[in-house]
Amino acid sequence: MGRVTAMDSVSVRRVRVAAADLESVEFERDSAELTLQQDVSLAVAEGHSLADVAEASNLTVREVDVLTGTIPVLALLDDRQQL
Repeated sequence: MGRVTAMDSVSVRRVRVAAADLESVEFERDSAELTLQQDVSLAVAEGHSLADVAEASNLTVREVDVLTGTIPVLALLDDRQQL
């Protein structure tokens, strides 16, 4: 391999920044997913219908069931395998 040039240094720095950006986005997604799960569970616990919560969250009723723990995640996976 040859010498490391200024261009290589800039490229490596950009890779590091991109990797850090991706990690940050993944953290934000995980946080948003947890917040959604908590809010869906709270809405259902407050007596809102699964259909209303599903519509508000852009999820299916079955997915709301899974998020609230009403049915196991494996049931949702079984549904998707049948498609």
